[in-house]
Amino acid sequence: MRDKEKSKAQLIKDLSALRKQVNEFEDFQVGLLAEMTSAIFIYQMNRVKYVNPAATKITGYNRDELLEMNFWEVIHPEFQELVKKRGVARQGGKKVPSRYEIKIQTKGGEERWVDYSARVTTFEQNPAVLGTAVDITERKRTEEALLDNEERYRTLSEAAFEGMIISVGGKVVMANQAFADMFGYDSDEVIGLSPVEITTPESAERIMKNIQTSYEKPYEVIGVKKGGSTFNVEIMGKDCLYKSQKARVTAVRDITERKQGEDALRESESKLRVLAETTSAAIFIFQRNRMRYVNPAAANITGYTQDELLKMNFWQVIHSDFRSLVKERGLARQKGKKVRKRFEVKILTKNGEERWVDFTASSTEFNQKPAVLGTAVDITDRKNAQVLLQESESRFRALIEHGNDVTVMFDAEGKVSYISPSVKKVIGYEVDELVGQPGLHLVHPDDRERADKIFAEALLNSGKEVQFCHRMRHKNGSYITIEGTGTNLLTEPGVQAIVSNFRDITERKRAEEQLAGLKSFYEQLLEHLPIQLGVLDRDFRYSYVNPHGIKDAKMRKWMIGKTDLDYCRKRGLDLKIGRQRQKWYKNVISSKKSSSYEETLQTASGEERHFLRVASPVIEPNGDVIKIVGYGLNITENKLAEKELQKSLSLVRSTLESTADGILVVDQHGKIVSFNQKFLKMWHIPDSIIASHDDDKVIAFVLNQLKEPEEFLTQVRRLYNEPEAKGFDILSFKDGRIFERYSLAQRIGDKIVGRVWSFRDITEGK
Repeated sequence: MRDKEKSKAQLIKDLSALRKQVNEFEDFQVGLLAEMTSAIFIYQMNRVKYVNPAATKITGYNRDELLEMNFWEVIHPEFQELVKKRGVARQGGKKVPSRYEIKIQTKGGEERWVDYSARVTTFEQNPAVLGTAVDITERKRTEEALLDNEERYRTLSEAAFEGMIISVGGKVVMANQAFADMFGYDSDEVIGLSPVEITTPESAERIMKNIQTSYEKPYEVIGVKKGGSTFNVEIMGKDCLYKSQKARVTAVRDITERKQGEDALRESESKLRVLAETTSAAIFIFQRNRMRYVNPAAANITGYTQDELLKMNFWQVIHSDFRSLVKERGLARQKGKKVRKRFEVKILTKNGEERWVDFTASSTEFNQKPAVLGTAVDITDRKNAQVLLQESESRFRALIEHGNDVTVMFDAEGKVSYISPSVKKVIGYEVDELVGQPGLHLVHPDDRERADKIFAEALLNSGKEVQFCHRMRHKNGSYITIEGTGTNLLTEPGVQAIVSNFRDITERKRAEEQLAGLKSFYEQLLEHLPIQLGVLDRDFRYSYVNPHGIKDAKMRKWMIGKTDLDYCRKRGLDLKIGRQRQKWYKNVISSKKSSSYEETLQTASGEERHFLRVASPVIEPNGDVIKIVGYGLNITENKLAEKELQKSLSLVRSTLESTADGILVVDQHGKIVSFNQKFLKMWHIPDSIIASHDDDKVIAFVLNQLKEPEEFLTQVRRLYNEPEAKGFDILSFKDGRIFERYSLAQRIGDKIVGRVWSFRDITEGK
């Protein structure tokens, strides 16, 4: 009996201990549910029986309000009937989906999306339903934005002239028609293609490397068309997200014609430069007062280096006897005044030597501004010879007075009675090989008839000077170009001959032809510039418009002498456009400075086009503005790209803030450039510290939280000293928390610009 009473007492004691454990477990469960970030609902029949704090936060109702409601009342009307039916069915033991996405309506009327899971449970010894809800509103909005962006991308890419693709893992998942046409495929054939299939092996290797390193600058590769032919391609890619996957959007442009044009331009420029650099004639280009170009021959004749000449005023090499004359003519020519093109002057070399040059000048343009092109031939030897001849007999004195490089005297029958020794330098013959010979027998057959007529004219007109320019055969069989003058001095006592002076202008003719070709080339270049270009006078009337400015040739011709207001009236455009431009031109003239602004125009179809307008004044040496040069560049695509970039940056920032890890980005100078709120919360960093953006201050603040601060600091310094290195380690805190730390270099293209630190709280996992 006593044993039975003892057993009964023990049983009561054990039962009491068990009840205590159950109560403690229930308290633990309730506490755990209260701490969860997911909303928890328990309902029986229709009424809510339990909610945790997260449920009140997501719905906006307080706990008491929720416990007075039917479980479907917080559901959005679109989903209310569905949730009610499933909730009732689940309590009736029927099988219904346990997880689905629905919208709720908060107390404030806001619509929010939740990921809802439900299962049958027991509450207060009665059947009930336990539901959990996770707020996925931001994810839903992101998905909708991605779908919208994808559709806009598809529309824009199909309207683009260049190929556009999106690739995942190097495989094409989306492409526009321009890309398919460029490579000779049908639009459905390009899906799934990789760089190996549409480029050369070397190009494919480069493309894959740039994909892996997120390289974003333009570069050139060799494309391979479906038929196997190759062509030059320029591509530029940028990483993006496509259907929640890391992807890359790439623009592809066929640059075959551009490459051919560049090759032709380089070849043409090379030939012209070689000619200019190898001619024996000195070539100068000066603008206003300063030299802008000199060839090696100019350095040889003056004794100055090319760099020294380019720092000088153009008249500084001229002898003081001629300096004022040359300066006056040079400035006058740039103003459009008529001055003598050719004259002989003395120069003063760097070492003080006086030398004579035969100088020829013409007006030209350099960098689209008036300039002077001058050629100079050293005639010092000839001038010295003239001095000697002046001391000789009157016959040679008269000869020198009319001579140039080579002096020839003809008798009345046209035979050579005298020729200067310089003839050997010019055409290779000795004097005695030509004296007594017909004077014109070396003239080129195609020029002989004209030469005979000029000689006959001189023979018939005593004292009259005639000019000639023709080709003459050199002793080596080649032909040179000469120019000269002839004067009938048959009646001159002591002379009694037709005196002719000529010089070899072969190199000069070539230089002039080359310069004319160069001028023509730059004129054509202006015609084909891919920007709108126009030149206006001070009354804002156009004197030039390139084809890119106005494509229609008749309209372009009509535009000369007209203003922007005239153009707006002609085309039915808003006159505000013309008035805005004229107001802008006035500011350019008054300020004498270049100016720019962005202009938005609307096409006939209603689309907006954005242009960057730039105007620069053309200023005379006296400070007067004589013209305005205007440029227009279509920046519509740039504007659209800027908008897309802003959206992308917003998405990146949202992603950074939504990650479960703490993120810190530091540049190479120890300045914090980015972080998320999770990082501040994990390390308990106050605003006053992070506001400094000083990594050293942040490190000093967190050291006291760690068990092994010195080891932490050593690893940080090692990684900063080794920019290429990656780092991974475990951090133990004094308060028992444990973090994983991961670090790697931040790159822009191939360049390291900083370091990214990632911290993950793994305390619960440990």
